Amino acid sequence: LGCDLAVSVYQENHLEGASQKDLWHRGIKRLCDEMPSKILASVYTTDQITSCAAWVSLCITLSDKAFIWLGEDTHCPEQCLSISDLVTAEYPIDLIRTSIGRGVFTPIGDGRIRFAHDSYKDYLAAYGLTKFVPPQHWQPLMLTSDRSGVVPRREGIAVWLAAHNKAFLDDLCAIQPEILLASADAVQIVGTEDLCTALLDRADSISYLQRRDTVIEGNLLRLQSDGAADVVKNRLLDETASIDTLELAIDIAKACHFVECADVLEDIAVDVRRPPRLRVESVAALKTFKNIDSKARIKALLPIDPRDDPDDELRGAVLSCCWPGHIPLDELIQHLSIPQKANFWGQYKMFLEYDLPSSLASVITVSNAPVLLKWALNHVMGNDPFDCLGDVARTIYGCCWQWATTLDITDLLADGYLNALSAHGVPFVQQTYHGNNKPPCFLSKEDFILIRFQVETNLCYNGAW
Repeated sequence: LGCDLAVSVYQENHLEGASQKDLWHRGIKRLCDEMPSKILASVYTTDQITSCAAWVSLCITLSDKAFIWLGEDTHCPEQCLSISDLVTAEYPIDLIRTSIGRGVFTPIGDGRIRFAHDSYKDYLAAYGLTKFVPPQHWQPLMLTSDRSGVVPRREGIAVWLAAHNKAFLDDLCAIQPEILLASADAVQIVGTEDLCTALLDRADSISYLQRRDTVIEGNLLRLQSDGAADVVKNRLLDETASIDTLELAIDIAKACHFVECADVLEDIAVDVRRPPRLRVESVAALKTFKNIDSKARIKALLPIDPRDDPDDELRGAVLSCCWPGHIPLDELIQHLSIPQKANFWGQYKMFLEYDLPSSLASVITVSNAPVLLKWALNHVMGNDPFDCLGDVARTIYGCCWQWATTLDITDLLADGYLNALSAHGVPFVQQTYHGNNKPPCFLSKEDFILIRFQVETNLCYNGAW
């Protein structure tokens, strides 16, 4: 539901203690009460319209159609249900037309009507199942033929059904607990400790891409509790646990900010016998913890032998974890080098592209600028699209132009200025590549115009010009 709609329903109906299911029902009813234009008052109540919308959604779902067709039945497209297919004694054609004109539906301009959002369809289909289909028939409609999981396109419906029926909830928790994370009600009913255990038991059947899906990764925070923290820590200490189980446990610890697991994550991160991917994920989790001792121990991993870290993943994770609070600038630049794989996007590239440039302005001072500029001189001319060090170097120069009249900084700025002038004929590099939404400029034209007189005056004064 839209933010404005959800907030208004919450405030006007005093739903501070309401369940997610109740809040959604109020919101859907509000949408069913919305009319696209000023027309005569409906002869049907909001409850009747909401019930009819649920019937329409159920029919569309069970027939595997996507749209409602407003035209002649003989011209009904393959992926549509005609209005006549939906008519029953309880839901006459006038009620159906009234319902599909409300806020949960939207026309697409060619005689077809669809739900304004898939989440509306899922909720209403589940509501329709509770009204029209006995619970003993839900499993055949929702699960795959071998009963090993929910039909993917009906997962959203199944989650809402679980909030309506405890027996169906228990069935889902046993075969596919990860989809229950999408429902705050289901998490509360099952219990964070039991759901966390069920997820970790099933970790080997959940792929990496599935774990990164918003349904799982975006809702792991709902497991936050002392009981779940104990479950995660015990699983991390389990020497027989699989890599997939340990990775999911690390994901949960990171999302829920389980600082109780910091010592275990440190042990994994520094253990060279552990799989590299597991060490990287442990360091990434520790980054979110405000634990000075942990980060000091992680920093001790530097320098990392490139042969042991061919993708620079561990180096990137360690630098990101410890920067800027635990690595001084002069030490940081000792660990910056060209990525071993130019086209590999991972922890090190993300650090060079985002973490480091976004923080430089706040840590560069007039006293440490000369050290950084000396390092940047070796990289500032790099203009390859994948040259992250070149971007970092140009960011350093951009930050240091404010001290262009400071004598020891002026010479370093002049070196870079003259190098750019010699190599490119202009004191800035403008590439056509925009992969990161910003051209790799040594100087922007505007910056150059603003500071040129200051720089030229100072260069002439020092004899460098």
